[in-house]
Amino acid sequence: MSFDIQTVRASARASVAFLACTFASLAHAADGPSFDCARVTSHVNKTICASPELSALDRQLAAHYRALLAQSGGEAPALQREEAQWLREVRDPCPDAACIAQAYALWDAVLVARSRRLAGGAGAVAASASPAAPNVSARTPPNKVPDGPPHTPSPAAAAETQAFAVDAGSLADARALRGKACAPGEDVPQSAGFVPVAGELPIIYNGSVVLVRRHLGADFAFLLDTRRNTCRMVDVVALPPHAQVSNLLQCTVPDTGSATPLSIGVGLRRPGVKAPLAYWEVDVAQAQFIRQPLGVLDWSDKVRCQEAEVGD
Repeated sequence: MSFDIQTVRASARASVAFLACTFASLAHAADGPSFDCARVTSHVNKTICASPELSALDRQLAAHYRALLAQSGGEAPALQREEAQWLREVRDPCPDAACIAQAYALWDAVLVARSRRLAGGAGAVAASASPAAPNVSARTPPNKVPDGPPHTPSPAAAAETQAFAVDAGSLADARALRGKACAPGEDVPQSAGFVPVAGELPIIYNGSVVLVRRHLGADFAFLLDTRRNTCRMVDVVALPPHAQVSNLLQCTVPDTGSATPLSIGVGLRRPGVKAPLAYWEVDVAQAQFIRQPLGVLDWSDKVRCQEAEVGD
């Protein structure tokens, strides 16, 4: 594997707006980086030690790298070699703080993507993802994770990512509504047997609405595309029995390096348990829910969920 240094450096110099946002978000960080500044001699490390913003990026990357090493199993030695190559060929040649910050952002995005693949199994993230691949952006936007080769998840991840079991006929009825226009005045048609669930409020994002409806005793979450002054039912997922879980929650996975979250979506908890039981990204542009494993780096600790409120 080789790094396209010119591509990385050009991308770094083009990211002034992103860096301004990142620096503003991390300006409160006063601690040093993950390494001992009393021992550094290189220009890059001295620049990082002198900058609270770069130090915060270094601490975040170091935490993600350690978590991914523990997660990687037999792939850990390859990851260590790639980390050394990134330091040698991408970060260390940087002439200024902007380039350093961009190098950290690119490599951190790759670590998060790699962790998604390992935690989520087939269809999560391409194993060949590289920070030096042409046209890699400074940020990996939410919901833009390419399909990748299969990977055998851990038993916990396998249980976490499988669909909740419901009656096959009810699920077929729910899926048959995908692509259809919303029913006038009621969104998901009650005439087809889909009725509101007591206590469940709509979860409204920019251009989409998520509704919970019950059909023949089974609960479903419907994704409605409400862009362009229209309404269309674009996806549906089965939910566990309502007595076993919370109401559907509005969730985000915040990014310590940016005001833009890593992910937005909906989730569920078991009664009395803080950690989510399940989490789906809401991707209205691709017209789908994306079930995300919570074993991605520290996502199980970072995801923030709250009850929906009218007008969210």
